[in-house]
Amino acid sequence: MNPNDLPPEDQPRPTEEEAEEIEQEQREEAREEMNEEDHHILKCVQYGVDSEGERVADSVEYIPTEQIDPEDLGSMKSAYDTAVWMTYSEADEDAQQYSDDQLLHD
Repeated sequence: MNPNDLPPEDQPRPTEEEAEEIEQEQREEAREEMNEEDHHILKCVQYGVDSEGERVADSVEYIPTEQIDPEDLGSMKSAYDTAVWMTYSEADEDAQQYSDDQLLHD
């Protein structure tokens, strides 16, 4: 039987050493991603629905790579609806499209 066919609670768990290796690989991949030439800012967007049923940006954050811990990159990206790398100038230009009245508010 293939272990992947088992329910999640019955799947074999990695050993402590394997888990450490996986975490190290993920940190290294995150560092490489963050060090790519045009990856200066991570634009993170959460979407909502306005009163007319249209999908609109609820919140937009621009996070410089210096403020991102490589260990947190994966979970950080998955916490948002979209996460896109940008240069500083792209982020400056992009931010101009979001005025406060264009964001969804309660």
